[in-house]
Amino acid sequence: MVRIPPALVMPIVGTFAWLLVGSSLFAGGPKVGEALPAMERFDLEGKIPALKGKVVIVDFWASWCAPCRQSFPAFERLVQHFGSDKLVVVAVSVDESAADFKRYLAAHPASFATVRDAKHAFAAAVEPPGMPTTLVLDRKGIVRLVHVGFHADSSETALQTAISKILDDSAH
Repeated sequence: MVRIPPALVMPIVGTFAWLLVGSSLFAGGPKVGEALPAMERFDLEGKIPALKGKVVIVDFWASWCAPCRQSFPAFERLVQHFGSDKLVVVAVSVDESAADFKRYLAAHPASFATVRDAKHAFAAAVEPPGMPTTLVLDRKGIVRLVHVGFHADSSETALQTAISKILDDSAH
């Protein structure tokens, strides 16, 4: 019999719950070449930074999501690499519990913007296909990359490549 440590039960249950919800309610998903709805239209808890004219990462995450723990340090490195004048990260939590959201951020501090979509209104409009889902938007707010999951050996490189291409394209 396999015994799962109690500390892992909720993250595992949460991940499977999100996959089940994601496969039925969030079947459409964001599309490359489309604009996202303006975040300001939704009742998000937290401050949304100025996005106009910048490459933007919008990352849907949750405190129970194990791969999300790897993505936060990668986002920090990406902002340091490109500079906050060119790249903005907005991490959108789908945690229903404000306490879980705050506890996660206390354990994983971030210099980039973090907001909570407690009512899942923004997530319902965007339809992220899984946790985490990272979207890279160009300077006009158009989705240029949809990246589902986070893999330590490849995700950061894929994001850096996409951001570099957007910045190079917009320089010409």
